Amino acid sequence: MKLSRFTRLNLFAAICLAFAGSAFAQDRGEGPLDPAPPKGVTAQEIIQKFAAREKEFEIARDNYTYRQSVKVQTLDGDTVSGEYQQTFDVLFDDQGKRLENVVYARW
Repeated sequence: MKLSRFTRLNLFAAICLAFAGSAFAQDRGEGPLDPAPPKGVTAQEIIQKFAAREKEFEIARDNYTYRQSVKVQTLDGDTVSGEYQQTFDVLFDDQGKRLENVVYARW
């Protein structure tokens, strides 16, 4: 199944949040994250559930403003040989049109 960029970003965000939640739980003394797969549902079923709600996620995302930062590095072995960074705000004008305003970019 081919997933759209939006679905892949949502899956990535969910995974990041799971790891972040694990780190916060460990800080509170709640113990490590259980690496066992969820019981009663396969990875493919989880992906299908995300994909089925893709339009709903897209509509919700289109109602939020946010700042996004991206960093891309090229590597030569273990050494960073190049880097690009960009930070932009996603906003809406008074007609509701989505705008991306770059606030920082560096090569």
